[in-house]
Amino acid sequence: PGLAAAAIFTFRIAWNEFILALVLTDRAKRTLPVAASLYITDIGVDWGKIMALGSLIAIPPLVFTFVAARQIITGLTAGAVKG
Repeated sequence: PGLAAAAIFTFRIAWNEFILALVLTDRAKRTLPVAASLYITDIGVDWGKIMALGSLIAIPPLVFTFVAARQIITGLTAGAVKG
């Protein structure tokens, strides 16, 4: 359970590293959060595209968290039962 929890936190921190991706990567290697920020301009904000990208950005962390949470629950219940 401890390794799965650490994996969840590490994955989420790495996934949300916005400043590093914005400053250190070139245009061909942009991450999805950086691409979403490009829809905020001086003219206005394209909320539809930002919300669509936000939905896509949220899918991998959610899937990873649910899979790892299942492993955490399995480990906790296996450790609580003698036999």
